[in-house]
Amino acid sequence: MLEQFQNPAGTEISVDAAVMRRTVESVFTALGMSEEHARQSADVLLFSDLHGYDTHGVSNMLRVYVELFVKGASTPRQIGRLRASAAPHAPSILTALTVG
Repeated sequence: MLEQFQNPAGTEISVDAAVMRRTVESVFTALGMSEEHARQSADVLLFSDLHGYDTHGVSNMLRVYVELFVKGASTPRQIGRLRASAAPHAPSILTALTVG
């Protein structure tokens, strides 16, 4: 993993996946995402973390999406349905790629 994505030794914490999912869903709905899309988007981020893709999980990507939404550089709407991860596409859209 790239150094910029690594946590310093001893700083890692474990959070129950269900608790993390509810938290991420709450963040997305607070930003204007529908409950269904918030759930799907949270699932994508959690899937990444739970399968070892930390670079695209909650700790690295949630803050990016929040920043994009707050700045108006992206809108909290789901437009894609694929399997894998979430990624911002185009300057105004967040594509949540989900199991569809």
